[in-house]
Amino acid sequence: MNRLLLHIALLLCALQVHGNDSISAAMGIKSSYPVYRRGGLIGLFVPGITLGRNMMVNTKYLYSSNDKDVDFYYKTLAHERAHIYQQKIMGCFNFYLRTLYEYLVSPGYWNNPYNNPKCLEYWADLYMKLTH
Repeated sequence: MNRLLLHIALLLCALQVHGNDSISAAMGIKSSYPVYRRGGLIGLFVPGITLGRNMMVNTKYLYSSNDKDVDFYYKTLAHERAHIYQQKIMGCFNFYLRTLYEYLVSPGYWNNPYNNPKCLEYWADLYMKLTH
């Protein structure tokens, strides 16, 4: 099991994160890489979210003077990066269908998707813990 986790972590670490599409294209970076987005109202509701290959992480944590906030920013970024990889493997439609199912079927603390090894959120958090 530990070997499998290490293999998953190494695969996820290989996923590089680059800037916006026009800069990426000019640098010859494939369009399948994730794109950082910032701003907007989403930051008022969640610390981070992945929509397609767009990762949005609330930058208020990055620019905080509190080291724990900055660490939280990078942990959230790693968690969202894991979701990009999951989408790449599963396909966007299957990823969001399963995510919706996991949130609707397993609400509550004991069945929380973040605590259930059968859920995508669990594996995204595991990647975050292994890398930060």
